[in-house]
Amino acid sequence: MKYALTALVAASLIIVSCGTQNKTVTETKTTTTTTETSQKVETKISSTTTPTERTKKEMLLSQITKENLMDKPYGDWFTPTYRDYSVSAETLAGIKKHINDYKITVFMGTWCSDSKRETPKLIKLLEKANYDMSKLKIIAVDRKKSTPKNLQEGFDIIKVPTIIFSKKGKEVNRFVEYARETLAEDILKIVSNQPYKHSYAD
Repeated sequence: MKYALTALVAASLIIVSCGTQNKTVTETKTTTTTTETSQKVETKISSTTTPTERTKKEMLLSQITKENLMDKPYGDWFTPTYRDYSVSAETLAGIKKHINDYKITVFMGTWCSDSKRETPKLIKLLEKANYDMSKLKIIAVDRKKSTPKNLQEGFDIIKVPTIIFSKKGKEVNRFVEYARETLAEDILKIVSNQPYKHSYAD
């Protein structure tokens, strides 16, 4: 019974954390056996799934769309947040002026609470701002921040969600995991070239 309880606590830590795999392992040293088993399962799933396919743990991987997130079981958390999210007219107007100057790449995890909170808001915000959604790329990663086709390579993804804003093929700035103010206000600062550092910047 004691072992079962310990394993449950470790599983909870893995689910809640949207940061690095190394951090999770450090926090759960007392349950090495359980953690190693989880890692093996994830590795097997990642190597056999195709883009946007559900895994045994209900995890999307590789490039995905809004429609994928609206599908079961992801729609259970995506749809209510998307439906209920709103932004002030002033902030939205400011974003509209600049947002189409950027290509946006989102790295998120369908297993991650921060991604579940911010991704639906981002998609609705971009739609309200009349963003050219063909310039938006959403990439779903596993808990190791990777995909079967290594779409994360070169982007230095440590925590999710990470929202990268690029111009002419070069990164301008990024939003990481949670807002300094609000998602919309952080994005307004980025796209209008105001001083902005994400939550983990030095």
